[in-house]
Formats: sequence, structure tokens, C-alpha cells
Amino acid sequence: MQTFEVWWQGEPVSTAPELLRRCCMPDAKAPIGSAQARSIDFNIGQIASQVMRPGDTEAFLSLKLEDSTADIWHRLDLARLQLKMRACYCSVFDECWQTDLVQTNAKRLKSCPAVKVPFALPTDWFESTPQPAAH
Repeated sequence: MQTFEVWWQGEPVSTAPELLRRCCMPDAKAPIGSAQARSIDFNIGQIASQVMRPGDTEAFLSLKLEDSTADIWHRLDLARLQLKMRACYCSVFDECWQTDLVQTNAKRLKSCPAVKVPFALPTDWFESTPQPAAH
């Protein structure tokens, strides 16, 4: 998988937390950090820049339905039908295709084009932040 892009309401989205915030959270300006994501059982996967075998699948986001997340979950369930996505992938023989992940056919390309807003894991989720010392 070379590239993966997501749009919500015609605007590109760069991360799953941004998507969840914009589509489904009551306070769309509140950031979703890794600790909050764990507390609501929100999981994201890395799609682009990975090797997948035919038939493999990778979820780019998931949210467990629980009483505490039911409102967000139901908003996301509706929002997923309005998402636009595009993926570009190449075989080991450098044959490349682009798909909207809706149609069953893919467009053959010479190579995957660069994307303006790639959908990726939030970089700040990989930075270790010092935790305050317990007293």
C-alpha cells in the first residue's frame, strides 16, 4: 500500500483522531490524545507504507460500542457512509492501481502519485512525554 487518503464533507483528513473529532465529537475543537483514545477504546491502524498480501485487511479506525461511547459510535456509524477514500497500491512487479475502496475495479497507473494530505497515524502518539512523578 503506497498511499491512503480520506475526506470528510469534501475536506481532506490527515488522522483518525481528526476525523473522529470533526464528524462525531460534541466538542469538535477538543484534541484526542492517545490516552483519551485508549479510554474510549478507539483504535487506529497504519494503512499506507505497508506491505499487505492479497486478501489481507487492515482497519484504519475502530471504536468499540459501549454505553460510554454510544453517542460517538452512532455518529461514526452514520459518518462512515459519507467518507470518501482513495488508496494506491503496487504489486511486487511494480504494477500500480488506484481505488476509491467502493468500486470493485481499480484504475491502473504507472506509479502512485504523491498526495497532498496523506492519512496517517498521529506523530504525537509516538512521542514519549514525561509523566509527572507520583508523590
